[in-house]
Amino acid sequence: EAATQTPWGVTFGLGPFNSKFFVRINVNNDKKPVYEVTTVRYELIREPATGCPTNVRYTVKATIITNGPVDIAYYWDQSDGNNSGVQNMEFKSASSQTISRSWLVGRGDSPNPRWMQIIVTEPKYVEFERFVFQNNCP
Repeated sequence: EAATQTPWGVTFGLGPFNSKFFVRINVNNDKKPVYEVTTVRYELIREPATGCPTNVRYTVKATIITNGPVDIAYYWDQSDGNNSGVQNMEFKSASSQTISRSWLVGRGDSPNPRWMQIIVTEPKYVEFERFVFQNNCP
């Protein structure tokens, strides 16, 4: 039999006689990797930026970040109970997408803090951190 050689002609094997060796490769039959939403980042836009007009519009932007291709279902939750319905979003790779939701606050409304948050229901239920903002007009 011919000796085992690398493509560049070096003889190799095991032991003093360069005995041939064999390798068995088992292909793993595990599930596909699980991809999901890993992070939600919020940003607040106040219109107008300053002052106390009759109404102030607070827009919360949420950047949703995934670790791979995944279809998600999510909704906005709010402290006043005015929640959005469940919506779907598709990610073709590990990436991010930004969505937004507005809240119109009238002059004289409660100065109490308000909050919004993203809740992902599929593929895995996760309540992300609440984004809290203050109505600073009396």
